[in-house]
Amino acid sequence: MVTLDDGWQNNVGDWALDAKKFPHGDADMKALVDRIHQERIQAQLWWSPLSAVPKSALFRDHADYAC
Repeated sequence: MVTLDDGWQNNVGDWALDAKKFPHGDADMKALVDRIHQERIQAQLWWSPLSAVPKSALFRDHADYAC
């Protein structure tokens, strides 16, 4: 198994692809995963669903979610 670790997203909390790293969005991510699968390796994506950084839209729009 290979893990695409932190850094693929635009912000922790927003979970959209970083446009600089994946300029074609979902198509680029699918191509990456397809390539990993061609090697007969499973792919997993790192994310932390209960985390948000202050610069994220989620944190900005819902600061009340922060504990």
